[in-house]
Amino acid sequence: MTHRIRTQETERNLYVVFLQKSEQFLKAAEQMHESGNYNASAANSVHVCISGADALCTWHLGRRAAGEKHSDAVNLMKSIKTSDEFLNNGARFSRVLAVKSLAEYEARLVFKKDSESVLAAAVKFLEFVKRSLPEQ
Repeated sequence: MTHRIRTQETERNLYVVFLQKSEQFLKAAEQMHESGNYNASAANSVHVCISGADALCTWHLGRRAAGEKHSDAVNLMKSIKTSDEFLNNGARFSRVLAVKSLAEYEARLVFKKDSESVLAAAVKFLEFVKRSLPEQ
């Protein structure tokens, strides 16, 4: 049985809202990392990717993932194009999502090295998102 991705229709022009959210989360992630707040940095890095994927899906598909599983957002994003760039960034998005539980729920702190890694991945993901959207 194939898992059906729950989505929400979204007007395509609203991709700019999700892109702005992604950029704001990145600023917050960078500031939190600089100040040594690695859990907050990692959590914001996750949201960089979630909002970035919402921007992509909104623009390209006119809908975005609306289910409880963040992996649905990854799979919906990868459905846009089967190019290596989309597949590789889908994998990058998945790796960033893997840090969400650690940063938000687990009984251990995110270390500086983890924060650096997930922040770097979020930066690369947002660069990909911007390349895949109309210029503003």
